[in-house]
Amino acid sequence: MQTSGFNEVVCVVNDITLCGNFFVSLGMHIVDQDDVWQQDGALLAFWQLPAAVRYKQTVLAVADENNQNCAALLRLVQFDNLAELGVEQVFIRANNQIWDTGGVFDFNVRVEQLTQLAADLHKQNVFGASDPCDMYFGPYQVREWLAKCPGAITVAMIERIAPPLPDALSKTQGKSLISDPFNASFIVKDHHLELDFFHQVLGFTILIDQDNVFSEEQANVFAMPHNHLPNSQQRLSLLSADGGRQGTIEIVSFADLDGNDVSEKVQPYNFGITTLRFATDSLVHLQQQLDTHNVKYHWSDAINLSPYGQVKLLALRTPAGNWLEFIEKICSQ
Repeated sequence: MQTSGFNEVVCVVNDITLCGNFFVSLGMHIVDQDDVWQQDGALLAFWQLPAAVRYKQTVLAVADENNQNCAALLRLVQFDNLAELGVEQVFIRANNQIWDTGGVFDFNVRVEQLTQLAADLHKQNVFGASDPCDMYFGPYQVREWLAKCPGAITVAMIERIAPPLPDALSKTQGKSLISDPFNASFIVKDHHLELDFFHQVLGFTILIDQDNVFSEEQANVFAMPHNHLPNSQQRLSLLSADGGRQGTIEIVSFADLDGNDVSEKVQPYNFGITTLRFATDSLVHLQQQLDTHNVKYHWSDAINLSPYGQVKLLALRTPAGNWLEFIEKICSQ
């Protein structure tokens, strides 16, 4: 079985036009979008929603001049009539701090000239938890800014400082200000349990596992008090489904900080970043792997999902309550 890094970030929003236009303004283009409300019973059942629910989807990506080489899609979903059907929608991480646990905290994109880009986005009423800050992850020095974008979507904008990125991982393609999503973060309480699940159960490779990201008082992307940093117990683990750097996931914990836990709000229909989708060539093998570890999941063997066509989907929850989806394309006969 081969599973790649995530190839989709899925966000549920309350204004798909506003959010779509925002990401288009950053240089993404629309791969596909629904002009009218949809009702796909198989997809709604997979999301554990009534068959009468209506929804729209907009799929965006960054691509090169030939409209190819997309690394990961951004899928926006808006539901129309959940309240009428008795389904309450809430924001997963609307007013959160970085030490609040549960759900997907952010997804990462590569940028250039981050300080200037942040200043430009301020003019569009997009702000962050702190100013752009330099960070160190293993051998990498980056400049990072957590932009709070429309739809309660936090986007970590990353500028590589050193060593320089190889051309194959360059920040943008064409005229885009951002790259496709390449990493996403989970804030968890039990770091060991979540890390063990991804590594031992799902078979992800650990690329980085480090403690104490900061060794001295300084400005930081977490917006933590400067004088608290040297004594703060932080752990960061970077994992990859296929050993590569595209579609990685980051597990972060703050052992000495207690915040809110929003894991009960993590549902595929609530507002915010709801899930990451990983492409695999065999859901049957994944099921066998999950059965071996007594992991609960549910799946559908025939869902029409643009732009792929017919696919199989499997969803599971991690120990921290995070919702993950795995997708297998159905080859036409």
